[in-house]
Amino acid sequence: MDENKDFSVENTTDSTNNSDTDTTETLYDNNTGNTDIETGLNEENRSAELNIASDSFPAADVPTQPTAIKKKSVIQIPVIIAAAIVVVVLLAFGIFKCFLNTSVVGTWTVQNTATADEANSASADEAEAARIYYTFEDDGSAYLTLGTMKAVGTYTLTKDDNNSNVIEINVPNAITGTFNYNVSGNIFTGRVLELIEPTYSQSIKFDSANLVVPKLEPYKDFKSNDKLTGKWVYDAEYFKITYELKEDGTVTINQADMLYTDGVYKCTDDTITIKYYAAGESTMELTYEIEDDGSLILNGMQQYVKEDSSSEN
Repeated sequence: MDENKDFSVENTTDSTNNSDTDTTETLYDNNTGNTDIETGLNEENRSAELNIASDSFPAADVPTQPTAIKKKSVIQIPVIIAAAIVVVVLLAFGIFKCFLNTSVVGTWTVQNTATADEANSASADEAEAARIYYTFEDDGSAYLTLGTMKAVGTYTLTKDDNNSNVIEINVPNAITGTFNYNVSGNIFTGRVLELIEPTYSQSIKFDSANLVVPKLEPYKDFKSNDKLTGKWVYDAEYFKITYELKEDGTVTINQADMLYTDGVYKCTDDTITIKYYAAGESTMELTYEIEDDGSLILNGMQQYVKEDSSSEN
């Protein structure tokens, strides 16, 4: 009996062991199957994650070379209008100055009535040198120029009872009077100023011109004299005259601020020689002596005082 028990126990043990072994093998097989399942699930999950990631982050564009954008110039309408207005004003001003200008402002000379033969003669050159120019400035100043001499005065413009243009000219020692006037022509054919004496209706016509002043060269034998160089003034209250003798050999004579003469000069020990233009080339000589007090006596009569240059400032 005891032997049978032992046998049964052994069998039981073996059975148990066999059962364990089978169970283990079954579990192993089951685990192997689970591993395969998990592996499959994991691969599916990873694919799903990749798909989600692809949907969430789209593929980046390949960078390309940037294209330069051309800026379009924009001209605003007000600018165009302003420019158009300026152009119109300039055109209107140009038309006025060229064709409709009836102002006396400018330089004029008496019309040349010489024939063609006379104009080509030697006397024509002399006449040209003796030409008188009348200049009217915007500020009411009037000048009469003959050679290197210039007379200074004024003018005014008014209207008479007939609404005709009137000019009153006052250039002492040159021209004074009241005249009716008309301005005609244009800059292409030439402008013409006509002065009409109202009492006798006599008229004189002037052509517009460019002022021409003869040029005088200093004397070749000129030598500067420090004792003479400077501005010398003779002031008799009612009449004032100055001689300005310059270091470069030129001279300006001013008579009462009404008549100016430009010229050139040279000097010896007792004589000043002055050359200038009037109706032609002219020369005058002045004897001089310098007094102990520094004053200058011209022609033995008039006493001139040298003006201090510092007093002019």
